[in-house]
Amino acid sequence: MIEIQNFGWNAITISAAINILALILGAWGLHDQIKLMWKNGKTTTISTALNIAYLGMFTAFVIYGFWLHSGALMIQLVRVILLSVIIYGLIKFRGLSPRQWLGLTLLTVGLIFMVALPYKEWFFLGFTIVGGVAAADQPFQIWKNKGHGMVSLKLIFVYAIGGAAWLVYGLILGKVFIASMGLLYLILNSTSLVLSHIYRK
Repeated sequence: MIEIQNFGWNAITISAAINILALILGAWGLHDQIKLMWKNGKTTTISTALNIAYLGMFTAFVIYGFWLHSGALMIQLVRVILLSVIIYGLIKFRGLSPRQWLGLTLLTVGLIFMVALPYKEWFFLGFTIVGGVAAADQPFQIWKNKGHGMVSLKLIFVYAIGGAAWLVYGLILGKVFIASMGLLYLILNSTSLVLSHIYRK
């Protein structure tokens, strides 16, 4: 594994630590989201676009991890499994629109191309950007429905913390793309939390 070979106070070890911590917190938040959905049999306000995009993004993490021999990325398979359960719940309790089925299909085709073609880093970046753009749908859904409904606030909080961690990491290392994506995730998920608080009152 690349993390073992390069263990020390460096970018690889720090990014691995962030990925592992994000996995633990993310799995906790995703489990809470699954529990809410299946306990109530409802998916009110949960963003389908966000969850489809995140399924693609974390699957891309796993594929990229195998390519790099990065254990910290490969273990994101846990999040892929949990997100698959959420997608299944969305299909079961709400159903997908033709546009959402198209998105899921394009995601699958993109991942197949990622496996088959040598441009893994570009696919990885592409899926990360799609995930960031799709994250805007969650605060929109909360605003549209005037409440967070069945959305797990624990999960949104975890996503916001993850964004903050990647923002700091990107700033420290001078990596503009990572810092920008971290800032985007932090802003969008913080907006979801603020809107949830406003509509709760």
